[in-house]
Amino acid sequence: MKFQIFPFFLLFTALLGKAKADDRLYFYIECSPGQQCIDLAYETGKTASVAATPAQVLGRGDLKSAKVQMAGAAPQAIKKLDKEAGQKFDVNLGLTIELSEEASKKFERMTGQNIGRKLMVVFDNRILTAPTINQAVTGRMLLISGGRGPFWEKAPWLQDLIKNSQDSSARSILSYVIIALAVSVTALVIVLLPRMRRTSQSHS
Repeated sequence: MKFQIFPFFLLFTALLGKAKADDRLYFYIECSPGQQCIDLAYETGKTASVAATPAQVLGRGDLKSAKVQMAGAAPQAIKKLDKEAGQKFDVNLGLTIELSEEASKKFERMTGQNIGRKLMVVFDNRILTAPTINQAVTGRMLLISGGRGPFWEKAPWLQDLIKNSQDSSARSILSYVIIALAVSVTALVIVLLPRMRRTSQSHS
């Protein structure tokens, strides 16, 4: 009986590994003549032809932070949603991610080499958005929106990263508040102490 269960365990483990891999963010360049290409679908079912190999894949190790915010201030190179998809995008919310230095340099090279072409942002084998690359993306911050709901809710590691980023931000704010209070108290003491001494001397 144990030997019969073991192959199923291996299959289950392999399926889990695949599910985790699908949680990553994939960036595909639109297909060009002569390239080996595949079709990927939007949530509406409409498909787009892209180069078979992703131009870049972002996982947990490639991101420094992530936070949910209004999606009205996306970088120029990725803020234009693909209206041709006929999809009602959820443009109110987006995920702002901060790339690591290595991932940022690779993203800059990749976008710089493909100016004028569409960049398909893919999550869970579905195209979220497909902006045209207008210029090389040089900053580390990217805002990704699109799809019919918050895509990051399907990825535990992204949710963990969002929570960790929020906790880190809260600690930073608390640190600034403590420093500001310490500076204020110090300044107050510096100003009041001489006055208190003068008052004490005048009474004596």
